[in-house]
Amino acid sequence: MKLIFVIPLMIACSNVQAQTLFMAYKITGKVFQIKKGQQISFKTGNYLNENDSIIVGPNSSVVFICNKLSLLELSRQQLYPLKKFTSSCKSPANSYAAEYFAYILEAFGKVHDKPEEHRKKYMNNLGGIVRGDCGGITFENYIDSVRYCFGNFSLRWKLLNTVGTASIVFNSTTSERPAFSLPVKNNSFSVSNLSKEGLTEDAYTWKMNIAGVNDCQEKYFELWSKTEFDKLITHIEKNFDEKLQKAEKNYRIGFYLERMHFFSEALYYYQKALKLSPSNEIYEKTSLLVAKTYKLY
Repeated sequence: MKLIFVIPLMIACSNVQAQTLFMAYKITGKVFQIKKGQQISFKTGNYLNENDSIIVGPNSSVVFICNKLSLLELSRQQLYPLKKFTSSCKSPANSYAAEYFAYILEAFGKVHDKPEEHRKKYMNNLGGIVRGDCGGITFENYIDSVRYCFGNFSLRWKLLNTVGTASIVFNSTTSERPAFSLPVKNNSFSVSNLSKEGLTEDAYTWKMNIAGVNDCQEKYFELWSKTEFDKLITHIEKNFDEKLQKAEKNYRIGFYLERMHFFSEALYYYQKALKLSPSNEIYEKTSLLVAKTYKLY
């Protein structure tokens, strides 16, 4: 079965700020802000405005997200008045980039008490309906909707009381095949071996069956083949407006995969980005937070 994939779009804000803002997205080497004639260091996530100037040192560079819309890279050793680049801060040609930049600006330009909760706010629900407890079980909300192709990912829950025998039951949403049931021994179920157990590429709903009782609401799960997943990656890459360095390209792919609830696959691409650019604080924070949020240990 060929699964249909839809990448959600986001409408860019229509009220553009009067003054262009530049958020430091990536800094390599020595880059300084000029303030009252002094060279002041700044970090990833800091904002500058069009009246600021910076100095880029030898073998150094800085990448800004400017006006919440597009990337600006400065890599030549010299003094840069940022006002010179306000006309370069244009809206991206499609909403893929607008969606991405809006998330980056809010995620890393602000302080969040619970960054993992902010992350979940930006990630879409695909149709699962589980909320709260059922039969003495508590589920994480992101378990509502999962897409999976590869990686170490488990469906997880908490048992509020001691229970008897437990199993997890998958039902296809597209065919009349019989329900597929597997025993559960712990508070999680690894989906890594589902294809080996006989589950084929398809869209499913799943429930927990505790001591013969099944009163939990259905959750949504898609099992993808490597062939269809590779087609998805090609589709995502075709929607990038600009030429990207390998690290940035992998990071953006990770972002869109996470939006689509490919959790373990998203971490794989985030970590690829970090490996290619180990000094990038955003890549590092994202990799750690995604692993923590979705229990990818």
